Amino acid sequence: MLTGWMLYTMWGVLGLIGLNWLVDMYRALVGKTFTWSTLTDVLGSMMTTVLPMLILAYLMALDPTGWIVLIAYYLAGLGLVLHNLCSLKKKMF
Repeated sequence: MLTGWMLYTMWGVLGLIGLNWLVDMYRALVGKTFTWSTLTDVLGSMMTTVLPMLILAYLMALDPTGWIVLIAYYLAGLGLVLHNLCSLKKKMF
């Protein structure tokens, strides 16, 4: 399960995915280029980013050392945060 810093990492990833989606929706509605794929893009990003992180979190029970999967989880979280921040930067500027 998600405990401690793992939970905060997941919140950061989910928050940035939501912020990306809000920026996309705003730009689509202002530019009058709204399509249904704008709504479904957030589901695709959830399946390709959040689901693997949840799988890593549940694999913690199988890790005999207790830190190998944890390091992979934090590296994945850091990579996703950086990816979403770069994506937001491209959309804003």
